[in-house]
Amino acid sequence: MPALDTNVLVRFLVRDEAAQTALAADLIQRCLRQKQLQFVPVSVMLELEWVLRSAFGFGKDELVGSLSKLADGLHMALAAHAGERPLWTFDRVAARLEGFAPRFVVPVALPD
Repeated sequence: MPALDTNVLVRFLVRDEAAQTALAADLIQRCLRQKQLQFVPVSVMLELEWVLRSAFGFGKDELVGSLSKLADGLHMALAAHAGERPLWTFDRVAARLEGFAPRFVVPVALPD
């Protein structure tokens, strides 16, 4: 699975340089069309948060919105990298991604 570096994600999210933004968007969209997961290392996520906050002035709400878009894919990539698939979830959005198992119900005996 392809891995994405911080600068690719910054261009994709911030869209501040037209040529690099187009290349980043094309790469990410091509992978999505092919249902190919993209790996984002944890170190890239940490650096991305720092760059968005310090260089682009993102506030808490903007950071949470931007990073949450990437989090489900990161969870799936880490599980797949560990050879653990599917990744079970109750998250309706994540359940639509390849590699996630749809929502499920586990019977639980409730205490009396």
